[in-house]
Amino acid sequence: MDLGLAFESMDVDGKSAALVHYPSFDPCRALPAAPNHFMQGRLMVAGEGPLLHGGDGFLGGRWFADGIWDFDYPRQRLTKLERHTPAKDATAVPLGFQVNDAGERTTHFPSVAVEVDGEVLDMLFDTGATATLTDTSGPAFGLPAGTHIGTSFIENAKFERWVQRHPDWRVLAQADAKGDQQRRMIEVPEIVIAGHRVGPVWFAEQPPGAFQKYMAQWMDRPTWGAIGGSGLKYFRVVVDYPGAKAYFEPAPTR
Repeated sequence: MDLGLAFESMDVDGKSAALVHYPSFDPCRALPAAPNHFMQGRLMVAGEGPLLHGGDGFLGGRWFADGIWDFDYPRQRLTKLERHTPAKDATAVPLGFQVNDAGERTTHFPSVAVEVDGEVLDMLFDTGATATLTDTSGPAFGLPAGTHIGTSFIENAKFERWVQRHPDWRVLAQADAKGDQQRRMIEVPEIVIAGHRVGPVWFAEQPPGAFQKYMAQWMDRPTWGAIGGSGLKYFRVVVDYPGAKAYFEPAPTR
């Protein structure tokens, strides 16, 4: 690997994995260290082939876990906080986490309630939800095909319901490239989260059971999809993992 870090082997979930110690960074340019509760603060080395979306690395949910994180979408900043005092206009919502019989968290995928079309849906809070634009969808966003954008996800059953109930909502066919598939996307005019009405919000269609069954294995409840950057972009969101709450502060209006 480019950094020349020494490998070591460790059993992770029953499989042998190559790990490296967290690298040193230049002053004022460091990423917060990986938490000790996952692989003793070390990083797993990915196998051959490109990582998701062409990145050099991936910092997932267990890296965020047990921290307080400020996702300031309007200012395009991510900050780890030592403590948090909510702003006066911020509203808090509970986050759900899967726990074992001892009350300890088994995973770190938070669930959150989001209202769409008058229905409250449980969703994964997913700051990494991403769509890859195609020749069909690129022009709608004013971006070239192959561009990765923040989005939200919704299972096929709810997608179809929205299409049938609201033929005026914009739907893009073959809009999100996922391997050899090109999935549809729908533009929802408005959602309600943490008591705030915001929109429009784009959702990419997901196969039946992707969240109700598959993701449900690692969450506190089955969800219908994920709320990601297409909905979170309207806020500064402070996620308090230890406190199991997210604080939504609306972006200033211009």
